[in-house]
Amino acid sequence: AIEDAVTLVHLGSMATIGESWQAIGGWLGDNDAEPSGACRELYLETPTDSQDGWVTELQQPFVRRT
Repeated sequence: AIEDAVTLVHLGSMATIGESWQAIGGWLGDNDAEPSGACRELYLETPTDSQDGWVTELQQPFVRRT
């Protein structure tokens, strides 16, 4: 079980997923938190004709620094 995780839904190609992970990193920094455990990607929709229609949930467990 994970008590706290920041999540984000990434829409589109894996070519730009790094920007979404950076947004999660920014949230962690802005909220006095740090990663705790492995991150995950949950592929919710993966149409085979184009990655432009992909829907991916990013999950990063975290702990508060304080």
